[in-house]
Amino acid sequence: MTGQTRREQVSFDSAGVACAGILYHPAEPAPGRQPCVVMAHGFTGTMDRLSHYAQRFADAGLTVLTFDYRNFGASGGQPRQLVDIAGQQADWHAAIRFARSRDDIDPDRIALWGSSLGGGHVLTVAADDQRIAAAVAQIPWLGDWRTTRDKLRSLADPSTRKLAVAAVRDAWRAWRGRAPLLVKVVGQPGQAAMFTDPSVRRALNVNDSEDTLWRNEFAPRAVFSFARYAPGSVVDRITVPVLVCAAEQDQEIPFEYVRKVAARNPRIELRGYPGRHWEVYRGGESYERVVADQLVFLRGHLGW
Repeated sequence: MTGQTRREQVSFDSAGVACAGILYHPAEPAPGRQPCVVMAHGFTGTMDRLSHYAQRFADAGLTVLTFDYRNFGASGGQPRQLVDIAGQQADWHAAIRFARSRDDIDPDRIALWGSSLGGGHVLTVAADDQRIAAAVAQIPWLGDWRTTRDKLRSLADPSTRKLAVAAVRDAWRAWRGRAPLLVKVVGQPGQAAMFTDPSVRRALNVNDSEDTLWRNEFAPRAVFSFARYAPGSVVDRITVPVLVCAAEQDQEIPFEYVRKVAARNPRIELRGYPGRHWEVYRGGESYERVVADQLVFLRGHLGW
């Protein structure tokens, strides 16, 4: 807890799965029902690794709801460490319903905030729920931008080949009803892992012994559904204001690709920041600029 900000542990049901969350209550809320930002992380992320964002928003006077997706962190669900795209979208809708049910939250002043894969979810959910007041998609996953040639070229990387083999083996285990074959999210070059760039480990401060709900492992069967997920395809249906914060040197989600997708909808405001995909998360000039711009955007659309 920082200052007088109060954190309340909450839980809500998402199609029979108990999702855990934390409500951040500002120290000096305005009178009446409060605007709220619903926040969730990206690929395998957990809510404790968003606490620095949530705290900054709460310090600025916003009520914030963070939550863990099913199968991750403090939430229920099986199998553990499985990224379930459809299930995570259901968790977003359940989190919004929970926020709207609260007597202290204004159901018509709820905004969404998601990062990376969570940023893609924000776009998908905003396209389906026009009652949302606004949305922030930070370095959002928009779909696989690579050509067939790019994909074939990536198979020259040993880590990519090992991850592909692990995904097939894990999918076979799923078909047989067996527990997942877990691999690293962030690994060393040459390992079967989702990310092996040393800059990722530094940017995310990866430490397997760190006191966190996050675990550096996932069920690789998820890469098949992840590769088919294209939130960029829904941007034409979004009717609420959206702020997209993108990294200009992003190698995971190229900035020009984000620009092309965002340009299809005049409701989307695109802001670019120096650095790569992971550098907006912790400290530094880009992080400070991102948070400042997001607060200005949210204040303009939530009015607190």
